[in-house]
Amino acid sequence: MQAGEMVSNIEMIQWNKQLEDELIILLKDWLKQKGRTQAELGQTLKASSTRMPAIIEELKKDFSQGGIPGVANHLCEIELLWSKKE
Repeated sequence: MQAGEMVSNIEMIQWNKQLEDELIILLKDWLKQKGRTQAELGQTLKASSTRMPAIIEELKKDFSQGGIPGVANHLCEIELLWSKKE
């Protein structure tokens, strides 16, 4: 498999329950590792609530515009923002 083929496969992924469940697990682990809270993530995303369904809705917007790379990019931007505040 060539690198370009891998990117194409990533971009073709559709949002589904399994992807959402895996993203929730990733987010919880990431927040724990960074010493941040779900509330902080919700506020940074400007979500309508700090509850996970509202956070997921915000990330779905990133996904619809850029797929998994769009979500990853936004989370990397948040991590950079948080690191500058420390």
